[in-house]
Amino acid sequence: MTLRKMPLRQRQAHGSNLDNRHRDLLLPSDRRGQRMDPDKKSFRQRLRKLRPDVYERQEANALKRDIALKLRSLRDAADMTMEEVAAKSKMSLALIKRMEALAGPLASLTSIDQYVTACGGHWELVIRHGHKPEPTED
Repeated sequence: MTLRKMPLRQRQAHGSNLDNRHRDLLLPSDRRGQRMDPDKKSFRQRLRKLRPDVYERQEANALKRDIALKLRSLRDAADMTMEEVAAKSKMSLALIKRMEALAGPLASLTSIDQYVTACGGHWELVIRHGHKPEPTED
């Protein structure tokens, strides 16, 4: 089967959707899922060196990405579709999609509350003075 006739997921796994200037971000060991040599740089280290603009954009979106992933995880745990969350929360589907997007503007606390409540979850906001605590695994 040629690459063009492969389904998109197979092409992505094969690495064919990457153009040549980004191919060096992935090492052969990365593509095969094998453990990398400890002397080799991580993907984030290589990205920072080769594409500082992309790395900075990703770092700027870290909080948004974390919130979006937690919202998506909550929705999946509740076994709900985006449409169901939108209907139950009385928010638009477009807003639900923006809230689950990994980049872009942060949703308001009111929107987050409506989303979480619609999924049957609970949330809390913790504000501390001083050093940033280490992230905990949920």
